[in-house]
Amino acid sequence: MPLSVTNAPVNTGRRKVLLAGAWTVPVIAAAIAAPSAAASGEPDLQSALSYSISEVNTAWEGTNAVTITNMGTGAFSGTLWFLGEIWDAPLTAAGFSLNGTVGELVTVDGVQRVLYGPVAATVPPTGAAVEVVLDWHGYPFLSVGTSNDARNLEVFTTDPRISANAVPATGGTAVRPPLLTFTVTPVADTSTGTEQVVLYNGNNQDYVGNVLLEVDLYKFPMSSYGFEVVYDSVTYQGAKVLSVAEKRFLSRTIIPVAIPAGGTFPLEVVWAQLSSSANGDLARPLRVRLDATAHTILTGSGDVNVRAPISV
Repeated sequence: MPLSVTNAPVNTGRRKVLLAGAWTVPVIAAAIAAPSAAASGEPDLQSALSYSISEVNTAWEGTNAVTITNMGTGAFSGTLWFLGEIWDAPLTAAGFSLNGTVGELVTVDGVQRVLYGPVAATVPPTGAAVEVVLDWHGYPFLSVGTSNDARNLEVFTTDPRISANAVPATGGTAVRPPLLTFTVTPVADTSTGTEQVVLYNGNNQDYVGNVLLEVDLYKFPMSSYGFEVVYDSVTYQGAKVLSVAEKRFLSRTIIPVAIPAGGTFPLEVVWAQLSSSANGDLARPLRVRLDATAHTILTGSGDVNVRAPISV
């Protein structure tokens, strides 16, 4: 799947490609003319890679990406390897996947680590950057009071078990898990559909504020917002909004919540009336945010689809 990076002078800022999805060998790609050395599978020796990991924006948000920057005069085209530390139970040992690559437990210099790779990568020159996306898993089984417990992550252009050709860090190297997560309760009866969404707070402090539940719009014979959310006898109905970032209309439900430290917050899902012709599993992926910006989306556990009732 081709991706592109727009070339521009350095003083216009860094150009980024946000990547998602998984392949057999995940690819960080930019559609540019690659030098002959890169075409042969060898990284361009004129490239000067570095990496950084930004601090999380809130106490509940986890690390969402690793930024790879190329300040050299030649493009980098080769493979990247990411070496992290093991996470403690009840989180799975690998903790997260990187651009679709699940971590593998390995031993490096006598120490057990988590290795992600190889990840095929092309990074344009002269200050261009790409982001490798973190997708957390093993949630919501997080112990309380971890306070975004950090683990170090290193980047290499070779397999560090064989030869450690390290990429230098120009910023943070700590990866932190999200502490506010959600799960969609599995459907027990197809005639009722999804009945509950549960929010989890793994932090050692309370969360008091709004959450935004977003799904793609439903079509006739359902109302476009699909369902309402009920909490404490108050009903919250979705509203049709335009997502500029995603360039499409969504149904967004804003709900004020108060989730105690280490606690849960169940939300009841009540579906709009369906016509008898609304057969089929009308599933929509649920996205939960603290606000409308892209970097405060919460992490879901397991199947995050909400499913409309199937008419009988």
